[in-house]
Amino acid sequence: MSKQREQSNFFVPTGWSVDPSSKAPTIVSPKGDLAISFVELAAGANVQETALSAWRVVDPKFASKPRGQFALPRRGTWDEMHQIVYDVPDQPSRLDIAIVRRLASRAYVNLVRGSETAINRRAAQLGEAIHGWKPAEYQEVSSWSAQHGQSLIDFIRSAMAACQIPGVAIAVVHGGRVVLAEGFGVRSLGDEEPVTPRTRFMIGSMTRPLTTLLIARLVELGKLTWSTRIRDLHPGFALADPAVTNWLALRHTASAPTGMPGQDLELLFSDAAITPEQRIAEMKNIRPAGRGEPSQYSNLLVALGGYAAARAFTSEGLLENAFERAMAALVFRPLGMNDTVLRQDEALDGDAALPHALSFYGNTSRIPLNMERAVYRVAPAGAAWSTVLDMSRYLLLELGDGRLPEGDRMIAREILLERRNDGVKIGENARYSLGLTVSNDSGRRVIHHDGATLGFSSDMFFLPEGDLGAVVLTNAHAAGSFLRAVRQKIFELVFGAEPMAEETIAESVARTRDEIAQRQRSIKMDPASAGWINELTGRYVCDGLGSATLARRGDGFWIQFYDSGSAVASEIQPNGYRILRLISPPWRGSLGLLVNLEAKTLTLDAGHIKYVFERQPPASGVVQASQVSTCWTPDSRNLAMNAIGSTAAERK
Repeated sequence: MSKQREQSNFFVPTGWSVDPSSKAPTIVSPKGDLAISFVELAAGANVQETALSAWRVVDPKFASKPRGQFALPRRGTWDEMHQIVYDVPDQPSRLDIAIVRRLASRAYVNLVRGSETAINRRAAQLGEAIHGWKPAEYQEVSSWSAQHGQSLIDFIRSAMAACQIPGVAIAVVHGGRVVLAEGFGVRSLGDEEPVTPRTRFMIGSMTRPLTTLLIARLVELGKLTWSTRIRDLHPGFALADPAVTNWLALRHTASAPTGMPGQDLELLFSDAAITPEQRIAEMKNIRPAGRGEPSQYSNLLVALGGYAAARAFTSEGLLENAFERAMAALVFRPLGMNDTVLRQDEALDGDAALPHALSFYGNTSRIPLNMERAVYRVAPAGAAWSTVLDMSRYLLLELGDGRLPEGDRMIAREILLERRNDGVKIGENARYSLGLTVSNDSGRRVIHHDGATLGFSSDMFFLPEGDLGAVVLTNAHAAGSFLRAVRQKIFELVFGAEPMAEETIAESVARTRDEIAQRQRSIKMDPASAGWINELTGRYVCDGLGSATLARRGDGFWIQFYDSGSAVASEIQPNGYRILRLISPPWRGSLGLLVNLEAKTLTLDAGHIKYVFERQPPASGVVQASQVSTCWTPDSRNLAMNAIGSTAAERK
């Protein structure tokens, strides 16, 4: 369990120790494969001279030659920041690094020595130790000003118009309080009710940090630990691999080192009446790649952990009710998140936004609310509806190291921070820990999570060393570029980051325009091009996804699944493959079913598994379909696997 104690004016992560023999304050990792020294001294004539003086405080014989030096983006009131990497010829797997920060005439030098593997594995603890060490006169971020707020508001309005986003709400927190809370646009196209800071939005995978906060509170109460096995909390649980079944613990459901495949298509297209108990029982057919292997983005795995933890809170009732009671008692009520709920009917009882997505023709339109029902089978992974004011209270808890905005302690600091440690590497500068992504953004340690459903997109981030955070909620599908641009704009205003926000929006708009034009060239709906679809009409059944009915509707064709349907159009590829393209929003041609005219089958490709819909004879019983590998359906894999969660690109 991660715990940190204060040693002089720097922190020692749990399990680390202070080296009493070092000539400068030095902390050492639990395995002894990484050490960080803290040396304060007068700044030398240049950076390398300053670093060498620091090294010789720790090791008078130090004589390694610099391999490379580069300036780090200046943050806060540091006058300059640099990093130097040294050659260690006799130990090629080891790195010696000096991080030199100057403030006036004094230099603050961190000397890092260890294996490259250890540095990557403990990047979060390394960053926290280094950035937490600073003089009293240092200021991480200038105070948020009215000018900052107005500049951000102007940018959001312009970007919303360019990206066709109906409604947005944002809250920015700094210095222990909310410094900006605004709503923009409308809750739904057509009724013109305005968005306010109290408007509820679906937050998708931003529910995950709230779920791991629930688990952390249960850890503090002694109900479980992060190492508690799932089968001990949910005795009937099983995967197709007995070894992984026995090994799988709560920690693994939140950070996903199990090789678990993502199977979100089964959530999107099968019967919404399936209960969490039934969904977990079906996991006995899933065979993960194995322990230690990174998972795909698995909403089912996160849901399993949340439901199992809820069983530690109460053994009574259905899983969905147990989870709802646990979240209300241990997270929502203590935090004062009074407008945050897990059920759609409660969310819509009041000020709530409705879902939207771009159409095949490039305009934003409403999508049916019932398309969002899929997420309720995996509620701990993405079912919450919340407001920016409620989520700002969560951000202030994180920035307050476990204290509520009013100053009372809700959770112990060391237990809260455990959720940010180590994790699975998901990019060059990012790791996915316990429901939180920890990344390096231009020299700044940023902790964040985004979320997406079929008609909502959201983002939340905070910088512990900058005492700054923000949450942005939208009622538009696939608004990742807009959200990244808003985050970038905040960094530009506060930290003087490179101006890129406007360029991000312009590139996104151009990319979307080109994508729509390309799809309109290849996907056809006119009778001459799509007439062949007529011979495929009928009822289909797929093992895993259930039933689908393809029928004529007006001058075109429609396919209906359990809770959602879409108009379909024709794509005939140069290689002769025929594909039925779903063109209603949010799919707008990105999702396709490959057709076998002879066998009368429709195949949906999810990458690791192919779902085959077989046409049923009229008035016949259900025929079970098999899963075969026969086709390629471009674009369907990424969109469907990430429809309930965040895309890999958005998580970086």
